[in-house]
Amino acid sequence: MSPQSTQSEKIALRKTIGKSLLLPGLGEFSIGENRRGRFFIRNEMGFWLLLAGSLWSVSGDDSRLRAYAIRYAGADLSGKDEQFLVNMSTYEDMDAYNSYQQRARSPFDTYSSEAGYDWSWKSEDRRLIYRDYLIRRDQARSVASFTIGGMILNRILSAMDVVSLSRKRVLDAEVQQTPEGVEFRLNFRF
Repeated sequence: MSPQSTQSEKIALRKTIGKSLLLPGLGEFSIGENRRGRFFIRNEMGFWLLLAGSLWSVSGDDSRLRAYAIRYAGADLSGKDEQFLVNMSTYEDMDAYNSYQQRARSPFDTYSSEAGYDWSWKSEDRRLIYRDYLIRRDQARSVASFTIGGMILNRILSAMDVVSLSRKRVLDAEVQQTPEGVEFRLNFRF
């Protein structure tokens, strides 16, 4: 085996690994392992569908909870951080939140109605419904995050699979006629 063919095999392996990192299963298809390639591509399609669904859910739940807070708590959510949304789901109104902060000796963590942080839920049931929207949105965000992790893992596993399959292909044998007789060579590269 010449050094040039070994070098070209390394380049081919790198390209195949790159294909698997770009689209899991593509590397397997390029070396003729169609069944395994379909497995990784189906996983990838499932991950993309799950990601799209969870992001769609996040967007819908976020819009819903914001509209709900405006309608049933009279809140102005423009420019507010995530913690404000959580505090709204926990306390009936701004005064209850501020009272708790005063008792907890955290006067700097209070809200001001002049700064637009005033809210007051029309009922406890309305606050709990809002809290459910917030929880559902956060769960959908978690699903999206785990899905992205799954997509990364799928790429890594596909690349590892291509390397493993390529290692199986590095065994070759050749028979040559020589002046001394027949020569049998078994080459195993690792």
